[in-house]
Amino acid sequence: MKRIPKILIIDDEALILDFLVEEFQYEGFEVHKAVSGYSAAPLIQKFQFDAVLTDFRMSDGDGLFVVSLLEKLTIKPCVYFISADGKFIGNQGSNSIIKEYFQKPFKIEQIINRIKKDLQI
Repeated sequence: MKRIPKILIIDDEALILDFLVEEFQYEGFEVHKAVSGYSAAPLIQKFQFDAVLTDFRMSDGDGLFVVSLLEKLTIKPCVYFISADGKFIGNQGSNSIIKEYFQKPFKIEQIINRIKKDLQI
């Protein structure tokens, strides 16, 4: 039986969050959502995610806060940032859990295809 990939989507803009959730559900992902880094913290502790797609700039726990939580896990998910301003700070290298940055407005197909490629699904 094929394993269903699990993704956590974090964004403080409700319309974007709902759109992303719907698109990833349509693609067959088990989707969990949060409106901030702080509200994502309990989900990060409770579930083992394959991928995390998070807004970079949020007032209540930004993308780097989310990464700091994820880096403490034994099994680390792939992380993808989305942002309106295109300015990213952080480590993106071969050892980093940060796989890609997407600038708003983004093309949903690019995000989905990149995550599927990285998860090999």
